[in-house]
Amino acid sequence: MKLLWVMLAIVTAVPATKGNKTMPTQFETERLIIRHFATNDWPAVPALARDMVAGEGAKYDRPWPADDKGSRGLTEFFVNDPGSWAVCVKKTGKLVGLIRFNGIEMDQRLDLGHLFLTTVAGEDYASEAIRRMVDHAFTQAGIESIVFRNAEVWAVQVAPLKKLAMKITGKGEMGITKTEWLERKWQPKIVQREAMTILGVRQRFSFSKGPHPKTLWEGEFMKHHAQRSSR
Repeated sequence: MKLLWVMLAIVTAVPATKGNKTMPTQFETERLIIRHFATNDWPAVPALARDMVAGEGAKYDRPWPADDKGSRGLTEFFVNDPGSWAVCVKKTGKLVGLIRFNGIEMDQRLDLGHLFLTTVAGEDYASEAIRRMVDHAFTQAGIESIVFRNAEVWAVQVAPLKKLAMKITGKGEMGITKTEWLERKWQPKIVQREAMTILGVRQRFSFSKGPHPKTLWEGEFMKHHAQRSSR
């Protein structure tokens, strides 16, 4: 991922606005709150650092500072960086991961980084959060493709990407294009709520758990975005 050291060496400006739209300060999924970092998040940062050192991350990325001073400094960096997002569990408020918009490259390709506590890997928070942010990037931020840069053998890191059917696009790279993403038949619940609002088809939305069956509004939503993309 090279997340921390890329950030500290070259601070890439990630636009907070697009046109007249203001970048949201918070996103939600069924179980998570994805928000900007706050100064008082610093006590949670050492857990991510220690987890990286104790697990596979130590083999593939340079460690984060785990002491109080280093954690406060790193948290302050996240606070002042519009591309850094803290991923927290709704029920407890616990910070379990980080997602970062590392920068926008040529042809509107977004480099997206992530890091989650391995202790919550079984909860599948990573894929839930990544899916939400990928959808925002494609449907609201004008991104045309996304790349994730991680060592292919870093199992816990690439597992959520494989679950989301990201393709290997190069050595240490996985990704997806906007067209590929919007052609998917499944979408995160928050996107379904947005689709309901956009299309005015509230009666067709189901709040049932589990995989969502293909519905009439879903086809209309995909058609709606295809039309917007072709403009």
